[in-house]
Amino acid sequence: LVIEKGKRYILEEQSSPDAYVKFSGMIEFELDNSGRVHTYDHSTGQELTTPDDLTVVMPNDATKTYISKTSAVTGEEIAGAHLMICTESNYLSAKDSTGKGENCDAIVEWDSEAGKEKQIDALEKGTYYLIETAAPAGYKMTNSVKFEVKNDGSLNQVEFKNEPIKVVISKKDQLTGKRLL
Repeated sequence: LVIEKGKRYILEEQSSPDAYVKFSGMIEFELDNSGRVHTYDHSTGQELTTPDDLTVVMPNDATKTYISKTSAVTGEEIAGAHLMICTESNYLSAKDSTGKGENCDAIVEWDSEAGKEKQIDALEKGTYYLIETAAPAGYKMTNSVKFEVKNDGSLNQVEFKNEPIKVVISKKDQLTGKRLL
């Protein structure tokens, strides 16, 4: 492609790289008589900032995935769970070989924090498993959950709930074994 000076060109992204959201707009650019490139937002005509006078930049935002570790009772973010994410193929392979999917090679691990959801940037499009390897104090362990990441700009959100451990206390008559009220 030969770029002619003084002529505007339109750049439109047909597909985005994995882990990035496709740029929905179009970029215009032109080469001025001094050899400098000018880049514009196609919809507004506003000139865009570029790193230098020779570069046309097509911006892409990384995919964003939000993980919420919440109490099934209060709905609030809870601290103390150790979580990991594995690709579907790693999870299923670990499950086939060891019987446990949580033995997979995690691509990210963290401990949940009270009042905070976890944001993970740039997960590639695909299917993943969120796995809890340690439950927060006072809560039952939760099974893994399968989720999908899309790079179409839609919100990727996973909520993982824990049920509190319930303890039943009763008093019985020592001689009869009957429950006392």
